[in-house]
Amino acid sequence: MATEYAAGAATPGVESGRRLTVWVAAAAVLGALLVLVATSRHGVGLSPDSVNYVATARSLTARRGYASYDGRPYVAWPPLFPAVLAFGAVLGLDPVHGARLLNALVLGAIVLACGRLFIRTLRSRTLAVIGAFAMLGGPLSGVCSMAWSEPLFVLLTVLCLMAVAAFLEHQKPVALIIAATLGALCCLQRYAGAAMVMAGCTALAAFPPRTPQWRRLGRAALFGAVAVLPVGLWMLRNYAATGTPAGGRSPSELSVWRNLARTVDVTTSWLTARDVPSGIRIAVVAIVAATVLGMSIRSRQRVSPAPRTRYFSVVTLGLFAIVFTAFQVMVSSLMALDRIGDRLLIPLYVPAVFFALLAADEALAALASALGRPRTARAIVLAAVAPWLLSLASATRASTLNRFLHGAGGYATDEWVQSPTIGYVRAHRLGQGVYSNAPDALYILAGLEARWACKDDEALSDFRLRVASDREAYLVWFKRTRRRYVVRPEMVDTMLPLEELAVLSDGTVYQMR
Repeated sequence: MATEYAAGAATPGVESGRRLTVWVAAAAVLGALLVLVATSRHGVGLSPDSVNYVATARSLTARRGYASYDGRPYVAWPPLFPAVLAFGAVLGLDPVHGARLLNALVLGAIVLACGRLFIRTLRSRTLAVIGAFAMLGGPLSGVCSMAWSEPLFVLLTVLCLMAVAAFLEHQKPVALIIAATLGALCCLQRYAGAAMVMAGCTALAAFPPRTPQWRRLGRAALFGAVAVLPVGLWMLRNYAATGTPAGGRSPSELSVWRNLARTVDVTTSWLTARDVPSGIRIAVVAIVAATVLGMSIRSRQRVSPAPRTRYFSVVTLGLFAIVFTAFQVMVSSLMALDRIGDRLLIPLYVPAVFFALLAADEALAALASALGRPRTARAIVLAAVAPWLLSLASATRASTLNRFLHGAGGYATDEWVQSPTIGYVRAHRLGQGVYSNAPDALYILAGLEARWACKDDEALSDFRLRVASDREAYLVWFKRTRRRYVVRPEMVDTMLPLEELAVLSDGTVYQMR
């Protein structure tokens, strides 16, 4: 059989290994450049969550502790990401610029880590290189263009899963310590790290099956304890400060089935063209998976068994995919979070690509065994994979070009940066008594520490008392901000007479009497 695809051979020779390393390194550099290009117009993308991360990092740098732009304790998210941004500020980088550079480096690191994973687990070296470049796909590079905690979380989960698999394979205590430490960092980066801990505990408690059960359970308990202790202490701090372990959450209006359907829709769009109807995408993925599984089973006797590295990688990534999916669907069905989409599900992108490549690898093994012609088998499989690669490349190109031309997203777009209302606020310093339906936008774009306008859970009379302490009070209302929980100016006017100071194309500035 050709050396490019020797059955069961997952470890390339020295010369071939160097070439693979060069290709993976090139993909990593390209990934970092994609993020820098996508964020070159107005900087890294900024959502409301991003503003909280940036403001808290600045608060840490100023030694005021974990506090957001509105002065409230930072509790809705774990503490790691603002701390990392604050470290960049110590080095002279404002958190906004630091987030841009960090995410570029993180995407490069994800490519390197996944490249190593694919090289060690896939028999086909060509597919391993394809996997490294697939990490540059639109969903992941798009998320890395925003100042979000997900990119670093993805990197930590990949490293943690690799560490758990390495421990299961070699049984070295240092690998377990590294895995537990990475699990703790996952939880400190996002509360969804709980899914990583559950998946790791399950893998350690169940594998290897020949290890005595008491030893497996002890390892799982040690991993879980080390992983959850730091975030547990953080939640105790939150409870002492606000009476809630992770901030207040509104109940979700979406059912489990709707969230599950949305999850399937999003993840299958990563493996096929996004503009293909959802039903067709699901059917194609199911048929391909069933066909490859059948071919693999029928050819198993003629293809040497997979190495232990491959086996334990399948175990850890598979368990994580299952646990994380269940966790995210349940949490999104219980609490009002962002709508399930690329951002919330992006930790599943690496497992999705891994199992897609694994299916292609198994198909290549089966065809090579059945045809007796490895080169022909490789040509057939690569021809089948090509449309997916072209779809990924097209989506990445379109996303990067759009961000390059118009801004990376959120408040870092033309419509916000060039906002007439923001321009008015910059030109007319309104003082400290400023209220708005987008105080985060005023903070990040105008450097103004505004406060929230009256929300629907606050009586107008109470809001009036809150405003009464200001010598002068203003209401800055943005038309494009759709936050239904903020009381509209017409209602505020019934309790606090509003005088229009400026009526602009995207908003209105009022003085409250």
